[in-house]
Amino acid sequence: MFKRLLYTFMILIAVASIALGLYRFFEANDAPHVASASMPFMIEYDGVRQYALSNGDSSTSYFLFCSVENDNCQYIVNTLYSSVNSELNNRNINDIVEYVNIQSLIDEGTIDRLNTEWNINNYPAFVSVSNNYGELTINNSLVWDDANPLSSNDILNWLSQNGQYDGELVEEAIMP
Repeated sequence: MFKRLLYTFMILIAVASIALGLYRFFEANDAPHVASASMPFMIEYDGVRQYALSNGDSSTSYFLFCSVENDNCQYIVNTLYSSVNSELNNRNINDIVEYVNIQSLIDEGTIDRLNTEWNINNYPAFVSVSNNYGELTINNSLVWDDANPLSSNDILNWLSQNGQYDGELVEEAIMP
């Protein structure tokens, strides 16, 4: 009787282990999915100022302030970037614009630092900044607006404004 009880207990443990293993294998993954090919390098927000200064005097840096957990940011990186790359002729937008992860600001509730430190009031936001001998100057920015989301043409216009794109720009029709 004891052997039969022990044998049944071992079978129950094996079945439970297999069930748990299958559950863990097939469970939903809530982690944000941002393709590594679309975004090969990421700067954490707290290091972006030092990073821009380290690029050298009289240099200009282009940043995308974004959060990997934000749907609008994922849309830009996973969808709009491919359209922009098709227009850049042998260039990749990741070679021009560097991704700045602002998730720490969101987690800490200090997202207003974007406005005070970079003059942007929303994200995702593209920012052009120049290093003038140790002093950062914000040249211009392109900021997401929920009422009028960014398009690939908006990004190309911003790149053109910053001397990073010299292709033909197409006016987009504004939908009523």
